[in-house]
Amino acid sequence: MKHIFIYLFVTVYTFSFVTNINAQPVIVGTTTFDLQTKGVPSKLILAYPDGKVSTLWTGSHSPSYVAVDRGSYFNSYNGVSWGAFPIIREESTRSGYGNLINLGSYEIILSHDPANFDVNVLKNSAIGSNVFTPTAGNDVAKALYPSVACPEATDDIYVVGISNNTPQGLFFSRSFDGGNTWNILNYTLPGLDAAAGFDDLETNCAKIEVHGNDVYVLYGSYFHDLVLLHSPMQGNIGTWTKTVLLDFPIDNYSGKLGEKSDITGDGIGDKIITSDKRHTMIIGDDGTVHVWTGKAKLIDTDTAEGYNYFPESSGIFYWNSATGILKTINTLIDWDNTDGLNKPYEGIGAGTRLYDSLAFTSMVTAAIDDITNNIYLVYAMPIEYSDIYDDPNNSSAESFRDLFGIFSTDNGNTWSTPVNLTNSALLHTENIYPNAYQRIVNNKMHILWMQDGDPGGYHDQLSDPVHTNNIVYEAFDFADFGDTTPVCDIITPPAGLFAAPIGTTNAKLNWIAVPSAFQYHVQYFNVATPDIKLKKKSFTNSVNISGLTPGATYNFKVKTICPGGLMSSFSPASSFTTLLREGSIEVESIVFPNPTNGVFAIASSGLPSSTATVTVINGIGDVVFELNYATANSELEATIDLSDQAAGLYFIQIVSGNAKDTGNLIIE
Repeated sequence: MKHIFIYLFVTVYTFSFVTNINAQPVIVGTTTFDLQTKGVPSKLILAYPDGKVSTLWTGSHSPSYVAVDRGSYFNSYNGVSWGAFPIIREESTRSGYGNLINLGSYEIILSHDPANFDVNVLKNSAIGSNVFTPTAGNDVAKALYPSVACPEATDDIYVVGISNNTPQGLFFSRSFDGGNTWNILNYTLPGLDAAAGFDDLETNCAKIEVHGNDVYVLYGSYFHDLVLLHSPMQGNIGTWTKTVLLDFPIDNYSGKLGEKSDITGDGIGDKIITSDKRHTMIIGDDGTVHVWTGKAKLIDTDTAEGYNYFPESSGIFYWNSATGILKTINTLIDWDNTDGLNKPYEGIGAGTRLYDSLAFTSMVTAAIDDITNNIYLVYAMPIEYSDIYDDPNNSSAESFRDLFGIFSTDNGNTWSTPVNLTNSALLHTENIYPNAYQRIVNNKMHILWMQDGDPGGYHDQLSDPVHTNNIVYEAFDFADFGDTTPVCDIITPPAGLFAAPIGTTNAKLNWIAVPSAFQYHVQYFNVATPDIKLKKKSFTNSVNISGLTPGATYNFKVKTICPGGLMSSFSPASSFTTLLREGSIEVESIVFPNPTNGVFAIASSGLPSSTATVTVINGIGDVVFELNYATANSELEATIDLSDQAAGLYFIQIVSGNAKDTGNLIIE
C-alpha cells in the first residue's frame, strides 16, 4: 500500500554531485492516468525556432482505473504564455498513446483506438491550435501503440505498431499526403515471426525514424532480440533488411510454464542480459542512426510461469551505425556516498518492482545539436534514502526518481558525468517518462515529463489510489548538463577581416576565429572583374591565396561552416590592394600601450610615401577611425584617442603608397 502526504515545508539537501539550479519547470497540464508508456516513448513535444512549443500526453481526469475519458491532451506555448490546462481529449472516443508531429504550418496527432485497433489521425489548422479534426485517412491504418515519423519539410507520415492485443506481427503503413490516404497499408514487416524467434510480439516495443529515403524500425523486448529493420526505399515492400543489435539467446521464449532460461545446457536457469524495452532512436543530419535502451537482466528457473528480473540492473546500451558496436554507457552513480563505500543501491527502497520490470537507469530520451553534433541524453534513476518512511529496508519503501542528463561531444564515443536535472526526488516527487524533442532548438533541450507524488502507478499495484499527476515542461540549457562547449554561431558571420601580408600576386586573408567552427568558406574577386568570383575553404581563421594581379584591388568575405553543415551568411566585404612590384619596402609599426584604455600611440618606420593612412576597424568590421598623416623621413608618430569605443579587439591598418602594415589593438 502506498501513502500520499502533503508537505508544508522544504528541506534543503547538499550533494556531492552536480545538480541543476537553473531549471524552472512549468506545469502544462494534469492527468489521473499515470501510464504514459508501457515501453517505447511516443513523440510528445514540438519545439520551434520562433519560441513556440506544442505538447501532448495521454490524459484523463477520471477518478477510476478505467479512465473512460482517456485520450490525447494537448497544450501549447505561443511564445508568450501557455494555454489553459486541457480538460477534454482531442479524440471522439477513448484513445491513448498519441504522437505529435509537424507538417509545416500545422500539426497532426496520431493515437491508437483500442476498440478497433485503428490509428486516429487528427490535424489542426495552425501550429499551437488546440482544435483537431479527423483527416480523410482517419481510422484506416491499424497499429496499437503506434510509433510515428514525419521527415522534415514533407507531408510524409510513417506508422508502425503491433497488429492487435495478441500480436503476431508488426504493421507498417505510409502516407505521402499528410494522412489523408495510405499508399502502403498494414504491411506486416518481415523478420519478426516465429521462424526468426519472435512468436509473440510485445506491445509498445517498436520505434520508427526516417532520414531521406531511409526508413528504420527498431524493435526489442525482454525476451526478444533487439533488431533494426531498414528500408533504403521509403519502406517499399521487398526492400527491408534486418540487423541484430542485441541477441536474446533463446528463440520464441515468452516466460511460459515449462520454459527455462538455460543457455548453457546444464538444466539450470541462467541470467540473460537483455533490453528492458525502454528504447529510443534518433538520426543525425549526417544519417548516423543512434539507438539507446535500458540494460536489464532476467532469469527463468521454471518454478512458475513468467520470469524474474533484476531491478538493480543498471547502465544503458548504446549503438550507432557509424561503429556498428553495441556498448554500455555507465549511468549509475552513488548519490549518497557519505559512508564512502560506493554502494549505489544501499539506500534504495525495498519496493523496486515498478513500471513493468524497469531497469534501474532507464526511460531514456535524447536530442542532437545539429550545430555542434553534440548528443544529449536524459534518463530516470531512483534516489537513495528518498522513500517516505526514511527507511529503505521497510518492505513498502519505494524510492523516488530524478531525471539525469549526460552528453557526448564525440559522436557517442565518450559520455559526461551524470547531472541531476530535476533534483526533487528527496522532496518526494517522482520524475518519470521523460520525452525530448529530438533536436536542440534555440540552444536548449526541450523535455516533457510526468511528476507523480507516488512512485509507480496503479497499473503496477491495483491497490494504489488514482490521483492527479502533473505534466511538466522544461527547456534545459547546455550548462544544465555541465556542457561548457561553445556554440558554433550561424547567426553572426565572421568579423575582423584584413589582409596581411600582401605581395604582388598573393596575400594572406585573416579574420576572427568563430568558436567551434568546423570550416570557413572564403569568396574573393578583383573589383575590376566582379563577376569572376573565386572560392577557397580553410579549417583555420586565415587562408593564403595566390594568382592575383599586381597593383589590383580585391574584395573578400567569409562565412562560417558549423559542425553538421549549417552555415552563417557571408560577412561584409573587406578590401586590399596587391603590390605593384616585388621587394616593396616593409613597414614596421609599434602600437603602445597595448592593451589600452583607448588612448594609444603609433610609431611607424619604412614608409615609402609622404603620407600614411591609419585605419582602425572594430570586431564586426566597422571602421571606427580613419585619418591621413604626413610622414617625415619615412616615419610616422601619432597619438589616437578611442576612449569612446567599447572594450574589445580592434584591427589597425597603416597604408603608405604601395606598402601596408597591420596589427591588433585591445581596448579594456
